[in-house]
Amino acid sequence: MEFVKVKYPRQRRVLLDGEDFEDTNTTFEVERGTHTFAIDEPTAEGPQTKFIELTSQQSPRVLTFTPVSAKKTKPVGRRVRAAKPATKKKAVTTKAVTKKGPAKKGTRK
Repeated sequence: MEFVKVKYPRQRRVLLDGEDFEDTNTTFEVERGTHTFAIDEPTAEGPQTKFIELTSQQSPRVLTFTPVSAKKTKPVGRRVRAAKPATKKKAVTTKAVTKKGPAKKGTRK
């Protein structure tokens, strides 16, 4: 028997050759040979196929997976513009405006 440890930041289920097998971050036994390892949620690497041999419980084969959210990706969807920084408003001075009525007939200015 061979030993494998699948590392992941959170506890999830390890899929071994497509079947639910064991929890992440624990050392477990597998048969010698080629196996496909995956996590039960999307990861940055996707499934990993590895040939497992010459391991021991003290030095297992370590496979590391990274959550998709930890991998830098381009944003998807609408762009949201950041708010513009507030600017000081200029003081507006107004002149007093007087309203004159219509000119009277026969008077000139």
